Amino acid sequence: MVGFEKRSLMPLFRVFSEDALDAIHLASLEVLEKTGVKIHHGESILKMLDNGCTVDFEKGVVKFPSYVVEEAVKKTPKTFSEYGRNPKYDYKLDGRHVYFITDTETTSTVDLKTGEWRPSTMDDLEKLTRVTDALDSYASGGHLTTALDKPNNVRCLYDYAAALNNTEKPVGWSVYPPELAMQLTDYQLEIATAAAESRKKLRKRPLRGGGFCTESPLKFEGRYVEVALKLAKLGYPCDVESMPLGRATAPVTFAGCLVTTNAEILSGV
Repeated sequence: MVGFEKRSLMPLFRVFSEDALDAIHLASLEVLEKTGVKIHHGESILKMLDNGCTVDFEKGVVKFPSYVVEEAVKKTPKTFSEYGRNPKYDYKLDGRHVYFITDTETTSTVDLKTGEWRPSTMDDLEKLTRVTDALDSYASGGHLTTALDKPNNVRCLYDYAAALNNTEKPVGWSVYPPELAMQLTDYQLEIATAAAESRKKLRKRPLRGGGFCTESPLKFEGRYVEVALKLAKLGYPCDVESMPLGRATAPVTFAGCLVTTNAEILSGV
């Protein structure tokens, strides 16, 4: 019907009061200003941050004044779109909806014929990607496992190509090993360009984005940050992810874990 928007089937989800969110944010700012984050293999990143932040080049530690963080947050887009090969599977991250996706590079698969666990193969990855492509409950597909039958130094290229070839939904991506991250990113962009049919179409609807994941607690791999900066300059959307483990790489309490997670994401921003 003209003038009416179809309601999203994805659930709305809100847990914290505004006061609770403010408390987590202020505690995160204190962590960033007094403790800071460590960036290894990131001399150029440290030099870039030595412009408003307090940088210890010997230890590779950066401390962020709260005003620097707040200014960065103000400049951050409030929404973020994920694109698939088929536009009907595009979705927007707006802070109000929850989406279920597959993630990422598990190394073993249960053989459906024998019931035994074994190292995953390209065939496993392709079949599992087609399954998630067919399930309405998944907004994204691909990268549920990894092709251990391919060489380690180029495996991420095989994984990315397999994902694009076997689902029309948005797909995740990874680049490894880190010492080859920049070169492998160039190759992944070529794969994405082929799937999008041209660089112009890829820029309009990026089939992949940039970004990096923290190494909890409060640590970054600088070479992945450099990849994200390169993609951002090319116009691709980038995100920052944090994957702490309570009582292992983050505090055991829910509040403490959230403060660590938020501090890591804010430092990435």
